[in-house]
Amino acid sequence: MMRSISFSLVIWVFTLLPLYAQTGFNGTFLAVVDGMSCRLATKTAYNVISGTYDEGGLRLQVIGTFSGKLASGDLKDPSLDKVVANFTALLTNDSTLNLTFFIADQKRSHIFLREGKKIVPLQPAAEQLTYDPRLVGNWTHQIITGNNSAGFQTIFFLQITSDGRYDQYSKSVGGSADWSYNSGQAELEQKGVWYSLNNVFYIKAEGQVGYTAAATYRFYDKKLLTEDVSGQKIWTRE
Repeated sequence: MMRSISFSLVIWVFTLLPLYAQTGFNGTFLAVVDGMSCRLATKTAYNVISGTYDEGGLRLQVIGTFSGKLASGDLKDPSLDKVVANFTALLTNDSTLNLTFFIADQKRSHIFLREGKKIVPLQPAAEQLTYDPRLVGNWTHQIITGNNSAGFQTIFFLQITSDGRYDQYSKSVGGSADWSYNSGQAELEQKGVWYSLNNVFYIKAEGQVGYTAAATYRFYDKKLLTEDVSGQKIWTRE
């Protein structure tokens, strides 16, 4: 994370709405990165963007310029009087900001939402739907809680098909020397349709009006890494 110049960083790419292109960089955007609350507060004047980026106990100054939907610049540590990273930011709609930080040869991604807002659903034309074949398959992600004497595990199953459909299931197991628990067969949490664009995974669950950006994604060591407002998840192919 950012605390030691080893950030949890951010990239997001969405379909942009011109309505917010000129003024939408003014405001506060929030995210949760590896369990830590992060806050980007910016304002603009002419073509200049400025503000602060907070992650944990660290506060950096944002200094840059913007043109239309794209901003870029530096992050400066005022205590060192030194630029510690560069950034680019892409405004999507009134709710979402795509932000990329660069430090040395590192580049990480995350999704920031405007404070008090919700993601605006997207409804692209059928010919605009694209499907990253690397996403297709069955994936699992595990969350483990507890201690050495007793533990509880929630397992998520994500099935992504090449015809643009997805299903997500979950089940829970746990136990200790004195007790055990198994929720049985995995239960369906949601299902719907999906597409991908510029390493963003979009979904439209059953009953949902339009697509929403569910997470950014990348691949590392044969694993699927996704990032959304709740943090990063690591998925292993079954």
